[in-house]
Amino acid sequence: LRGGHPATPLPELENFAEQGDLYLDFTRAIGLAMAGQPGRARALVERLAAIDPGWSVAARRYADAGVIPDDPALVSALTPAG
Repeated sequence: LRGGHPATPLPELENFAEQGDLYLDFTRAIGLAMAGQPGRARALVERLAAIDPGWSVAARRYADAGVIPDDPALVSALTPAG
């Protein structure tokens, strides 16, 4: 996801949809958000947070650690509503 166009890895990441790997699903959500699909990204993170509430704060932690840009719109798209 770094260094290239954010939508480039989406087709490959979509191949891993519904595999039960929460980390891959969060990576998919990051790709979706960075590719301008915040609604799909948030819906995916909401599903993850329903399984494990820790995913609710993952975007903020990733941004604080420099893993993703500290962009309010991106962090918001990766944070469940409410």
